[in-house]
Amino acid sequence: MFNKSLKLYFSAALATAVGVGASLSISIDANARDYYAGKTLTMLVPNSPGGGLDLIIRAFARHFGNHIPGKPTVIVKNMPGGGGTRSLNYLYKKAKPDGMVVSWGAWNAAGVISKRKGIAFVPEEFGLIGGGGLPFITLVRSDLTPKITKAIDIIKVNKFNLGGRSADRSLDLIGNISLKLLNVNYKFIGGYRGMGKIKPALLAGEVQAANMGYIGYHLFFKDGIVKEGKGLPLWYSSSFDASGKPIRNPKVKDSNIKPFHEVYKDVTGKAPSGPLWEAYKWYVNSVASMSQTLFAPPRTPTEAIEALRKGYYATIKDPAYVIPETKRIGIGLNFVSLERGQQILNTYRKVSPSVLAEISKISNIGIRLKKRKKKKKE
Repeated sequence: MFNKSLKLYFSAALATAVGVGASLSISIDANARDYYAGKTLTMLVPNSPGGGLDLIIRAFARHFGNHIPGKPTVIVKNMPGGGGTRSLNYLYKKAKPDGMVVSWGAWNAAGVISKRKGIAFVPEEFGLIGGGGLPFITLVRSDLTPKITKAIDIIKVNKFNLGGRSADRSLDLIGNISLKLLNVNYKFIGGYRGMGKIKPALLAGEVQAANMGYIGYHLFFKDGIVKEGKGLPLWYSSSFDASGKPIRNPKVKDSNIKPFHEVYKDVTGKAPSGPLWEAYKWYVNSVASMSQTLFAPPRTPTEAIEALRKGYYATIKDPAYVIPETKRIGIGLNFVSLERGQQILNTYRKVSPSVLAEISKISNIGIRLKKRKKKKKE
């Protein structure tokens, strides 16, 4: 049985999900009720198997089909590549718009607005089913030079390599902005295909740091190198209230991890400010709050979209999904309402020139794609 504190924690997580669903009323007509009967729905994952996002999606998929009218069979298919853009490019250009294929993951708003090469999709043209997110964590090995024992020591380190996916991906972008705000001496090495590749590189010392979602930290490092004293979480991404003031995320229960803005103040003696901080606030408040978004192809029939939304918001209120998933990943996902998600998609391009300049700059600073080993000719 759960102890009292865990019961309260899980109850709060469920109440949050219920609150999101309560703000939305989705009407279902007869066509939507019958649309998925006897069919199979495929959920695309933009990462390799075994990573944090892959595990989140598979847990959700196990319950999703039971809540979609018609109760279709739901299968999960991994489609890594292109820094996470391959699955969305496929969904936008090649997937049949019949509602039988959807994609769950980040939609790379920074890459879209900075016109990153290789992005062929338009996020606001997808059918939005739902979205949410988790705080991001920056983790470093303790055996840097000099060795560090607390987060504020990071500014004393000579230089280190930080392994990641792509500098314009949400995880890496927010983590890299944080390091840049503190003038930390690091080099970003992109090209790793998810946590399945980053974890062994970090453990082997190929890189000395990594940005990750909370689930990656909780499942792969908290009881490993962190518990052993060989790794240190520097901070988690700050949250913001309605007035734009940085606050702690009430769902983060690890007392040894502070939000970034508090670490910044510990180091500098003042609150963060300036153009780069404004870029951080914009990205966290808008894009990162729904970094795990479920999309259907453009022109998907209305009855399919309605049925998928009905299933999505019913799933995030289902205790059979919420309670064990919160226990497993150490935190409940923060789902946004459909209205908020649509607002983000409708306004994310309306970014100030100074913020866009900072986002474009940090997306391309210090990038060196990890060299791939060439196959030997037989």
